[in-house]
Amino acid sequence: SRQHGLLEEYRRNLVSIIGAIRECGDGSARVLLLSPPPCDDVAWAQHCSTTYGLDPAAEPNRNFETTQQYAAAALEVAAEEGVPAADVHAAFLREEWKDLLADGLHPNARGNAAIAACVLEAIGRHFPELQPTQTAPSALPSKQRAHRGFDRRLGIDFPDHKAIDASDPGATFDKWQRRKP
Repeated sequence: SRQHGLLEEYRRNLVSIIGAIRECGDGSARVLLLSPPPCDDVAWAQHCSTTYGLDPAAEPNRNFETTQQYAAAALEVAAEEGVPAADVHAAFLREEWKDLLADGLHPNARGNAAIAACVLEAIGRHFPELQPTQTAPSALPSKQRAHRGFDRRLGIDFPDHKAIDASDPGATFDKWQRRKP
């Protein structure tokens, strides 16, 4: 799969993203790197077989060992670049992590809550001045959430990854920009 790049390319991409953030604006942007959560290869293979008709005996295109390597690489890049990291991979492994995944790869609602808790903890540790002080939207009754604007949906800023032409990504983004009002 084109999303499953080489580990060294992943590392270079993270360094590039961090550099791009550092170059934006007045330089005060904060960077918090997240490690990817683990992958349940058995559940992911089953999902791919059921959803996409792939051979159930085929080697899954994602697996635990590879995501573990990518998680370690993210933490190494964070240390090398001097930016803090939230170790989502480790946070999942401290729980019944397979129950945090919707399809073996993507987090479900509980997985998203675990990621949010990991990120909030990292913000509190590394950027205490940015620690949220308001009541979490999920703790509010639904009428209060709607009243305070928490139920509004955000728009999509970029094209879906499946819509990107791998041979000419720039053309996809150009077309996307032209369609926006």
